[in-house]
Amino acid sequence: MAESVNSTGRGLFKNVEISLTSEMDVRSACFHPIEPILACGLFSGGIILFKSSWKHSTSLSTWKPQCQFRSEYSALSLNFNKSGTKLAGGCIDGTLIVWCSRTGQKRVLPVSRRLDFPLTVWNPFDLNVLASYNNAMEGKLVVIFNAAIGHFYFLQSKENVWCVDWISRNRLACSYDDGTVEIHEIELGFISTSNLVKKLVVSTHFTSQNQVFPFPKNRGMKSDVWSIAWNEQLQLLATSSHDGWVKLWSMDSQDPVHMRHFSSFCCHLVWSPMELPSSNKDPLEGEREPYLASGMEDGSISIWAPGRNMRPFLLFDGHTEQLHQISFSPNGRYLASTDYDRKLIIWSTKTWNIIYTLPPSGCRFPYTISWDATSSKLCITEKTGLKRFLTIEFVAAENQCAKCKKTSHNMKRCSRCRSVFYCNAECQFSHWSNHKTVCQKK
Repeated sequence: MAESVNSTGRGLFKNVEISLTSEMDVRSACFHPIEPILACGLFSGGIILFKSSWKHSTSLSTWKPQCQFRSEYSALSLNFNKSGTKLAGGCIDGTLIVWCSRTGQKRVLPVSRRLDFPLTVWNPFDLNVLASYNNAMEGKLVVIFNAAIGHFYFLQSKENVWCVDWISRNRLACSYDDGTVEIHEIELGFISTSNLVKKLVVSTHFTSQNQVFPFPKNRGMKSDVWSIAWNEQLQLLATSSHDGWVKLWSMDSQDPVHMRHFSSFCCHLVWSPMELPSSNKDPLEGEREPYLASGMEDGSISIWAPGRNMRPFLLFDGHTEQLHQISFSPNGRYLASTDYDRKLIIWSTKTWNIIYTLPPSGCRFPYTISWDATSSKLCITEKTGLKRFLTIEFVAAENQCAKCKKTSHNMKRCSRCRSVFYCNAECQFSHWSNHKTVCQKK
């Protein structure tokens, strides 16, 4: 059973059951980015969609299977595009399938140029376009796919691909095991083209007595670029390499604008979510610049902001094994992390305290995480589909006001959704701009 660590009166995350039959072993899962929908890839093949009869505020235990999309093979990875109109699945036979989430109509990438266990990255600037790749050994191919017209383009490299990320509508950043990152400009149409517009040499430094030196070109030393992450707000590309460096790059320069060296190399980079418009901000949360989270090989997590004055970074521990994935909730209030020992931790980004822990499970593969749009629910899956599929949701404390956070035994429920509590009408009114997106009368 999961062990949870919570502050009294502040609500908690807890495991919840979802209605699955004995035939429904879930191999992958992903929440819709807007609507209360959970897509599950079944071990037996195909996708099943669970939906809430009301809205996000209802417990996952009440979500019911609504429809099923067919496929011959099981999807090891699922990923909605930014609007949730399309769902991509990377299947066990190497097939890439893109479904219309409304109708179930699908487009299939030809298996003749298949990617074993393909991963997908949707283009946030063009909702019909995705990149698919395999970061296992000898993965030298990136497939660019336009789901609207069914056209695809094969981007072939000489080096193995570790990670990809979109930085604009037609520009894709790809990191390789030779210590470089390439920016490709891609045009998809009846005749598709690509053009290498920029190449960053990431692994060029080593340290000695707190000084930084370039590697001599004739030494041929290489360092895999494990992770990259683009921040649209700051117009910066973050990179992490096996030599322990995390660097930030502007597209206007060939040299990093910021960099930090760590004793352990970073396996996974992720930026904090963009700030909401000021009218929707909770004044208690304060102003926050985007910051970068780095999941390390030694199980630690570093947090640092590359904004004004290069704010000092935090380094904290909760894992003892190499980090597999770190993921911010959409509202930025939580950070979930998983490691190769199949341990899950949820952190509060306000205090950086651990608020929930799921101990190591003994599963064969590490967990993957998906948050729902309201940041109050998440699901974790393990690739085999035979060990664990868990859904976890946040439950508000009944004696705490959702606005001012004061505790009392005389709290009043929201009369519409019955899921949050307030100490008076003034708090309820001032919190409505935040709560209205998830509030629904039952």
